[in-house]
Amino acid sequence: VKRQLVQNILKDDSSSSPEILNSLGSAVSVLPLSKLSRFTPEELNNTLTSLSQVNWSPAQAKTLAKKLLESAKNISGEKLLSLGTMVRGVASSLLKNVKAEGLLGKESLKNMSEKMSSLQRTALLEA
Repeated sequence: VKRQLVQNILKDDSSSSPEILNSLGSAVSVLPLSKLSRFTPEELNNTLTSLSQVNWSPAQAKTLAKKLLESAKNISGEKLLSLGTMVRGVASSLLKNVKAEGLLGKESLKNMSEKMSSLQRTALLEA
Protein backbone atom coordinates (compact mmCIF):
# COMPACT_ATOMS: atom_id res chain seq x y z
CA VAL A 1 0.00 0.00 0.00
CA LYS A 2 2.80 2.39 0.95
CA ARG A 3 4.62 1.65 -2.31
CA GLN A 4 1.48 2.25 -4.40
CA LEU A 5 0.79 5.53 -2.65
CA VAL A 6 4.32 6.77 -3.26
CA GLN A 7 4.24 5.65 -6.89
CA ASN A 8 0.97 7.52 -7.44
CA ILE A 9 2.45 10.67 -5.93
CA LEU A 10 5.56 10.35 -8.08
CA LYS A 11 3.92 9.37 -11.39
CA ASP A 12 5.10 12.63 -12.88
CA ASP A 13 8.83 12.25 -13.66
CA SER A 14 9.47 15.89 -12.80
CA SER A 15 8.41 15.30 -9.20
CA SER A 16 11.54 15.53 -7.11
CA SER A 17 11.16 18.39 -4.71
CA PRO A 18 12.08 18.61 -1.04
CA GLU A 19 8.39 19.08 -0.23
CA ILE A 20 7.73 15.60 -1.58
CA LEU A 21 10.56 14.17 0.51
CA ASN A 22 9.14 15.79 3.64
CA SER A 23 5.53 14.88 2.90
CA LEU A 24 6.27 11.20 2.35
CA GLY A 25 7.76 10.76 5.80
CA SER A 26 8.99 7.21 6.42
CA ALA A 27 7.28 6.07 3.19
CA VAL A 28 10.15 7.74 1.34
CA SER A 29 12.10 4.51 1.90
CA VAL A 30 10.16 2.83 -0.92
CA LEU A 31 11.52 5.27 -3.51
CA PRO A 32 13.65 3.53 -6.12
CA LEU A 33 17.30 4.51 -6.55
CA SER A 34 16.44 6.19 -9.85
CA LYS A 35 14.18 8.67 -8.02
CA LEU A 36 16.52 9.18 -5.06
CA SER A 37 19.44 9.98 -7.32
CA ARG A 38 17.49 12.84 -8.96
CA PHE A 39 17.48 14.94 -5.80
CA THR A 40 20.21 17.55 -5.54
CA PRO A 41 22.55 17.66 -2.54
CA GLU A 42 20.87 20.93 -1.55
CA GLU A 43 17.39 19.36 -1.59
CA LEU A 44 18.65 16.42 0.45
CA ASN A 45 20.38 18.72 2.95
CA ASN A 46 17.16 20.71 3.35
CA THR A 47 15.34 17.54 4.41
CA LEU A 48 18.22 15.91 6.27
CA THR A 49 16.45 15.87 9.63
CA SER A 50 13.64 13.66 8.35
CA LEU A 51 15.80 11.61 5.97
CA SER A 52 18.23 10.73 8.75
CA GLN A 53 15.45 8.91 10.60
CA VAL A 54 14.32 6.64 7.74
CA ASN A 55 15.21 2.94 7.56
CA TRP A 56 17.17 2.86 4.30
CA SER A 57 18.36 -0.18 2.41
CA PRO A 58 22.16 -0.35 2.01
CA ALA A 59 21.90 0.66 -1.67
CA GLN A 60 19.64 3.64 -0.86
CA ALA A 61 21.91 4.76 1.98
CA LYS A 62 24.92 4.57 -0.33
CA THR A 63 23.18 6.61 -3.04
CA LEU A 64 22.07 9.29 -0.58
CA ALA A 65 25.37 9.48 1.31
CA LYS A 66 27.29 9.71 -1.96
CA LYS A 67 25.02 12.53 -3.13
CA LEU A 68 25.23 14.41 0.19
CA LEU A 69 29.00 14.06 0.45
CA GLU A 70 29.93 14.26 -3.23
CA SER A 71 32.18 17.28 -2.85
CA ALA A 72 33.57 16.35 0.57
CA LYS A 73 37.16 15.26 1.00
CA ASN A 74 37.05 15.59 4.76
CA ILE A 75 33.93 15.07 6.82
CA SER A 76 33.36 16.64 10.20
CA GLY A 77 32.08 14.52 13.05
CA GLU A 78 28.95 16.66 13.17
CA LYS A 79 28.21 16.07 9.49
CA LEU A 80 28.68 12.33 9.93
CA LEU A 81 26.30 12.28 12.90
CA SER A 82 23.74 14.34 10.97
CA LEU A 83 23.45 11.56 8.37
CA GLY A 84 21.73 9.32 10.92
CA THR A 85 20.64 6.07 9.27
CA MET A 86 22.31 7.04 5.97
CA VAL A 87 25.72 6.62 7.63
CA ARG A 88 25.73 2.99 6.53
CA GLY A 89 26.22 4.27 2.98
CA VAL A 90 29.34 6.35 3.62
CA ALA A 91 32.43 5.02 1.84
CA SER A 92 35.11 3.64 4.16
CA SER A 93 37.69 5.77 2.35
CA LEU A 94 35.82 8.90 3.49
CA LEU A 95 35.47 7.62 7.04
CA LYS A 96 39.26 7.40 7.34
CA ASN A 97 39.37 11.20 6.99
CA VAL A 98 36.71 12.08 9.56
CA LYS A 99 37.75 14.72 12.06
CA ALA A 100 37.12 13.40 15.57
CA GLU A 101 35.86 16.71 16.98
CA GLY A 102 32.15 16.47 17.59
CA LEU A 103 32.19 12.68 17.83
CA LEU A 104 33.84 11.88 21.13
CA GLY A 105 31.62 11.46 24.14
CA LYS A 106 28.39 11.50 22.16
CA GLU A 107 25.61 8.98 22.68
CA SER A 108 24.74 9.45 19.03
CA LEU A 109 28.18 8.05 18.11
CA LYS A 110 27.17 4.74 19.68
CA ASN A 111 23.88 4.75 17.76
CA MET A 112 25.65 5.63 14.52
CA SER A 113 28.30 2.94 14.90
CA GLU A 114 25.58 0.31 15.36
CA LYS A 115 24.36 1.12 11.84
CA MET A 116 27.83 0.77 10.31
CA SER A 117 29.50 -2.30 8.88
CA SER A 118 32.63 -3.61 10.60
CA LEU A 119 34.73 -2.21 7.73
CA GLN A 120 33.21 1.24 8.26
CA ARG A 121 33.82 1.09 12.03
CA THR A 122 37.46 0.10 11.43
CA ALA A 123 37.92 2.97 8.97
CA LEU A 124 36.43 5.41 11.47
CA LEU A 125 38.76 4.15 14.20
CA GLU A 126 41.73 4.71 11.89
CA ALA A 127 40.71 8.35 11.41
